[in-house]
Amino acid sequence: MFKYLDTIRKLHATYGGTSWMSYDEDFRRRAAKDPTLPWGDVDLDLWMKWMAPLKSLVSRQPRAEGETQASPAPPPPPPPSSQSPKQEEKSQ
Repeated sequence: MFKYLDTIRKLHATYGGTSWMSYDEDFRRRAAKDPTLPWGDVDLDLWMKWMAPLKSLVSRQPRAEGETQASPAPPPPPPPSSQSPKQEEKSQ
């Protein structure tokens, strides 16, 4: 049972939202119908139903603030022109 609780905790920590709750409810329904169902194993059918669609979204977002990569600095603004716009037009 502790293994199962740890699995649910990890699903919540990794994916957030409420999909972990849907997985939990469906797993408990299955366990009620089949008392021999091992609580320590992840049910792959339920994982594919509730967690797999979120995996691609989670992998694109950083998990923690310490894991974020610094974004490149924006390019510096162009240097001010020494000529006024009217003078530039005349020189071209």
